Amino acid sequence: MNKYFDFSSFIIILLKRWKLLLVHFVIACIIAIIYSFFIAKKQYSSSIIFLPPTQEEQSLANLLPGAAFGGLSSSDLMPQQFVTIFNSKILRRQIFEKFDYYKKFKLETNVNKFEAAIKAFKKDLILEIDELGSLGVTQHISYKMTCFHSSPDTSLMVVQFAFSFLDSTIREISMNKGKSTRKFVESQLALNKIILDSIQNRFIKFQKENKVFEVKGQVQLSLEAYGELKAQYVTNDIKIQSLSREYGNNHPLIAELVKANSIIKSKIRDMELKKSPDVIMGLEKSTEVMPVYTNLMRDLEVQNKIIILLTQQLEEAKLKEAKDISKLLVIDPPYLPKYKIRPKRALLAIEIVSVYLFFTVFIMIFSIFYTSFIKKTSLYAEIINSFKK
Repeated sequence: MNKYFDFSSFIIILLKRWKLLLVHFVIACIIAIIYSFFIAKKQYSSSIIFLPPTQEEQSLANLLPGAAFGGLSSSDLMPQQFVTIFNSKILRRQIFEKFDYYKKFKLETNVNKFEAAIKAFKKDLILEIDELGSLGVTQHISYKMTCFHSSPDTSLMVVQFAFSFLDSTIREISMNKGKSTRKFVESQLALNKIILDSIQNRFIKFQKENKVFEVKGQVQLSLEAYGELKAQYVTNDIKIQSLSREYGNNHPLIAELVKANSIIKSKIRDMELKKSPDVIMGLEKSTEVMPVYTNLMRDLEVQNKIIILLTQQLEEAKLKEAKDISKLLVIDPPYLPKYKIRPKRALLAIEIVSVYLFFTVFIMIFSIFYTSFIKKTSLYAEIINSFKK
């Protein structure tokens, strides 16, 4: 075996066999022309371009705090999920059966004809996605679904059928999601109405027990009455001091003023300390009642707002459940193709000739290499002799 491999020797040998190469080139051309122009079937394509299902704005319930709404979402189908529906086996099974693809692929007697048809069908129905974004964060802008078939009518019908399947599936998912959302909101609305009734009952009981009807108004009346009594008490005290300086402590008007101040002081003490208020609430009692009253009023307001929002959410869910309209916006509808799209016969012929000549040259080079370098080695002779024994 030669120590060094000289590729130039192969080129010289190939050049010496130019006649053989020419014969193979002619054969390749004949095969390519016959297959490309007479055997290869024309294929037509029909396509449809449409926008993906959009995500609706979050509903009011999603904006509410708390665990009660933690799992509620009203967004539509994600574009990535749409691709999953397109690649589903149920769509392909229906296409195969409706348009007789098993016969087209000659798989009628195949035991595993469905899986075999899926592999053969990969280039017949394709989905192109126009994306926007970078660094792993992309957004689907539009879709183009194209079907290739030897029959122009069939290519159009397959595209229409596939799009109809996708659209109906998306609508069904959206309606089911609306139904589940409606049931969830109805349960939450009923629960919050029970909570509201409980708060209202506690509030009514609190009002009756404490004779509380309008705390701010009652406190205002108490403060006004308290202020008037204080002012009268101070006025009387000033008159007593003035009369005492001028007439002494034995003046009869002083005794009347002292008696009046005693009564006023008793009323002031009652207003400050009385525990069972009437319309005019005791000031000390108001400090106990006011926080409880404020908390109950706040709970009532919050619960009423929650019920209003849940009622609005329930109406949205009912509308979504009943909404049976297409969520896919068609930009470019499919048309019946009039001209073939593939194969490109000249390009196909060139490819066939190129592949044929490549394998021909490869076989020639391997034959020369085998004769010149492998067959003459002692190792080869030993291996051949071992088989002859």
